[in-house]
Amino acid sequence: MKKSISLKIGAMLLIEVVYLLSHSTLYRLLGTIAWVKTLGSYSEPVSILLGEIPIILILLLVNHFFFKQKILFEKYPFFKGLLVSSYTLIAFLVALIFTLINHKNFGSFLLLIVGALAIGVAEEFLFRGLILGTLISKGKSLLFSVIVSSFLFGLLHAINIFHQPLLNTIIQVGYAMPMGALLAVVYIKTNNLIYPILMHAMQDLMAISVSGTSSSSETSLLAVVQTYIIYLGLAFIILYADTQQMKNFTTRLRGQALEKVAVQLPKLAHNKAFRKGLTIATLSYGLVANIVYVSLTIMLNRANALENTLLALNILLYSSIALYIFLIIFFNYRRRHLCWLLLPVIGGPIFVILALTGAAKERDMVRVSD
Repeated sequence: MKKSISLKIGAMLLIEVVYLLSHSTLYRLLGTIAWVKTLGSYSEPVSILLGEIPIILILLLVNHFFFKQKILFEKYPFFKGLLVSSYTLIAFLVALIFTLINHKNFGSFLLLIVGALAIGVAEEFLFRGLILGTLISKGKSLLFSVIVSSFLFGLLHAINIFHQPLLNTIIQVGYAMPMGALLAVVYIKTNNLIYPILMHAMQDLMAISVSGTSSSSETSLLAVVQTYIIYLGLAFIILYADTQQMKNFTTRLRGQALEKVAVQLPKLAHNKAFRKGLTIATLSYGLVANIVYVSLTIMLNRANALENTLLALNILLYSSIALYIFLIIFFNYRRRHLCWLLLPVIGGPIFVILALTGAAKERDMVRVSD
C-alpha cells in the first residue's frame, strides 16, 4: 500500500485501539462500572451501549472533519438485502429462541438489540465503511481490499486478551477474519452499509444470547474451520451471482459515472429441454445431498470418524454451491429466488422447485444492468 493510504488506515485503527484500551479505565475511575453492575439483567446491554456510543461519535466526527471517506447508503430492496445478509434473520431468531427458553428478561433483550446494533454500527463504520472504502477509493482491487480489511478486523479482536483466555482470543481472531470478508461482500453487493451493520448486529446478538456474555466462549478450532468454509463460500456466491454490483461499488466510491452493461447469456441457455433437464438433475442431486448431509452431520459426533466426515461435509457443501452457482448464472435466474444462500445444500432444492413451477422464471436472454 502507498504510504498515504497506510497512514490513513493506521490513524483509523489507532483511534479505535486507544479508545478500547482507555475507556474501561476511565469508566472505572468515574465509578460507572460499579454502577452498571447494580443493574442486574440490564448490566450487559448498558455496558455495551456505554462502550460503543462514544466511539461511534468519535469516528463520525473524525471522518467528517479529517478522513472525509464516502460511505455508501444506496437504495437496495430491503428483503433482498436481508437475503444477501443471509444470517441476519437466522441469528435474530436463534437469539430470540434462546431468550424465551432461558426465561430471560425480555426488556433487557430489547435493550440488548440496541446494544448489538451499536456494536454493528461502530465496527462496520470503521472496517467496511472507512478502511474498505479507503482502499477501494484509492484504486486498490476488491480482492486486496477485502483481504486487508478482514485481516485487520480479525486482528483487532486480539485486544480482547485483556479480559478473556488466550485460546478464546486466538479463536475469536481466526473466526472474525472470514466473518469480516462476508460482511465486506454484503457491503459490496448491496452498496449500502446498513445491511452489514444489521448482519453484524444480529450475529453478536445471537452470540450474547447463547453465551450470556459479549466475551468469546468459543473453544473449538473445528468451528473456526467450518466458519471459513461457510462464510467464504457464501461470500463467493454473493459476489459472483451478480458481478455488476462489484463494478457499481468501486465506481461509486471512486466518484465515477455508472455505466449500463449488456449481459449476453450462452446460446445453450436458449434450449428449454437442456434447461429443464439440468434443473431436474440438480433437484435430484439436492435431495440426495440433503440425506447425505444429515447423515454426515450425525456421524460428525463420532470421534473416530471426525476428520474424514468433516472432509466429506466440505466436499458436499462446495459441490452443492458450485452446482447451484452454475445453474443460476448460466440461466440468469432472478436473484431474489436464491433461497439456497441461507443453506447451500438444503436451500438448493427449494430454488429448483420454484424454477420448475415457474416461480423463478429465467430473464430475457439479453438484459441491461445498471
